Amino acid sequence: MAARFVLMLFVLFGFWIQHFDPKEIEKMLHLLPYRCPLLLFTGLKCAFCGMTHSWIAMFRGEIKSAFNENAMGPVLWVLFFLILVIKSFGKKLSIDSKRIALPTMIFLLAFAIARNFI
Repeated sequence: MAARFVLMLFVLFGFWIQHFDPKEIEKMLHLLPYRCPLLLFTGLKCAFCGMTHSWIAMFRGEIKSAFNENAMGPVLWVLFFLILVIKSFGKKLSIDSKRIALPTMIFLLAFAIARNFI
C-alpha cells in the first residue's frame, strides 16, 4: 500500500514540476539549507552532487541535462521508478544488502573519483 502511495507521489511530482520555469526551480533549490560538505571543504564533487538537479531534469523529460548534472542520476531515477512499480503490484524484491553493500561503496567511490579527475 505504501509503495502505491509513493508511486502516486512520484508521478504527481513529475506533473507538478512541469509548471515551473527552470529558472524558478533553480531559485527554489538555492533556498535549501543543505550543501555538500565535501564540495564545500575540498571543491570536489561527491557521487551525489547534482543529484537533485538531475532528478528534476528527469521529471521534466530533459534527459541530456539530467546526465550533465550527474551521470548516475537518471540511472537511479529509473531504478527507483521500477522498484516502485514492482512493489506497488505486490511483488517481493529479494535484495541481499550484505552482498551488494561493498560493491556499491566501491562503485560510488570510483564514480566520485572519475567525475572529479577524468
